Amino acid sequence: MSDMDLDLPICARQPEILERQAAPLSDRVWLWSPETSFNYTPKRAEKLKIVQSLIAGIENEDFDHETSDASSEKPPKTDSGIESMPSMDTLYWEVPKIEIGMTYFVPNKRGKWVKAKLVEIKNSQLYLVGLQSLERIVSDFLSLAHPEPVLGLVPVGSRVVAHQRGIKPTGEIKRNGRRNFQLGVVAELPSQLNGSRYLVIFDNGAWNYIESKLVHPGYYTSEKIWEVVPIQNRKMVQDFLNGHYEHVIEWKREDQIWVKTDSDEEYTECLILDIDANLLLVWFRKEGKTDWLYKGSPHILVKS
Repeated sequence: MSDMDLDLPICARQPEILERQAAPLSDRVWLWSPETSFNYTPKRAEKLKIVQSLIAGIENEDFDHETSDASSEKPPKTDSGIESMPSMDTLYWEVPKIEIGMTYFVPNKRGKWVKAKLVEIKNSQLYLVGLQSLERIVSDFLSLAHPEPVLGLVPVGSRVVAHQRGIKPTGEIKRNGRRNFQLGVVAELPSQLNGSRYLVIFDNGAWNYIESKLVHPGYYTSEKIWEVVPIQNRKMVQDFLNGHYEHVIEWKREDQIWVKTDSDEEYTECLILDIDANLLLVWFRKEGKTDWLYKGSPHILVKS
């Protein structure tokens, strides 16, 4: 038995923990004097549990401040694919180096996003070959995405390719049909409040909450990511990322609100059909259509 070991079964059988066992422990834990002993009785079982927990903590403590080579080395960072969970220091996905021979997610001539292998880089142009169709694809760095969803978090303001869900005239989300992947920008990270989904602002102006498995991070990065968004929606993305979208009212279903459309400077009366985290599903009576709006959208008239 080492100096730091305390035989608890012996404590249970004997009326007293001997000083030769308790003293070394006391010097390091409770600073007991050599004359102090710990009388064990059933009424003091709780104190004994405290001693046991202290011993467990001491066994993992590094009193000499020494670390082995194995413990001092950090685990190597790997490309955040779906194969392994990220460690704490790789919580956020990091854009890997673009290399010849690797597979990427790119749009083909028909605008459909497919997996393709990079075969050449020339004058900022990327030449790829589709994995299934074997078609030749010419792309650029703005339209290059990771071939698979990732487990590491994709930061707010990042370029992504995600599945945009269609909306029926009734406001229902279309569940069937082919996946419609579109370019967009991350506006909100997955959390308990939004059902562990990304909020994505698509280049066409649509807002959707998307499951992580349907989000491919893009390889293009910029502190002013809105500069690569189509001009008609550029200011919307810029204003949101700069914190200009603040909602001060908690809306409810069937609330009547006034919304200004892009094509009309006047406000039109709308009805809130549904609420999904920070998005409002709004029915435009005049146009006879539905759309998702962010709660803090400046297009919503807030009366003081």
